[in-house]
Amino acid sequence: MLMEEHTTNHDTLNVPAYPLSEAARYLRVSQATLRSWFIGRPYPTVRGTRRFKPLLRPAGVDPAVLSFSNLIESH
Repeated sequence: MLMEEHTTNHDTLNVPAYPLSEAARYLRVSQATLRSWFIGRPYPTVRGTRRFKPLLRPAGVDPAVLSFSNLIESH
């Protein structure tokens, strides 16, 4: 029974719940920075445009929505 409770609690930490704008406010970082960490972004170079790969994986995609676990990772 303890194992089931632990798994259930763990799953609730990974439920998509925070839009990037709200998560950025909680974390006190810019929304653009948080978006780069979770979605990546293009950047110009002398040889053309390159892409910054995401560092973290959001709990929900399209649009990106973060879980409580994502907030902890970001912090």
